[in-house]
Amino acid sequence: MLACARSGTQGSEAQRGRDLQDRRACSVTITGMGKRALTKAEPEFVELTFAAFSGTERDQLTALLGKLLDVA
Repeated sequence: MLACARSGTQGSEAQRGRDLQDRRACSVTITGMGKRALTKAEPEFVELTFAAFSGTERDQLTALLGKLLDVA
């Protein structure tokens, strides 16, 4: 993602833009193509990320993260 953001290429997974109020800053926005790529990659990413957890541990983590979302 960072390489894509640095390249500034239009029409890819992300687009880079300038902040008109702060010339030092830039924004990175995901494109439709980027959203589709993330949607396609998400199941494998989740499986690989949480492979070390048992089913019970995944359920516990889900419950704990849910509590955080309820508070926020």
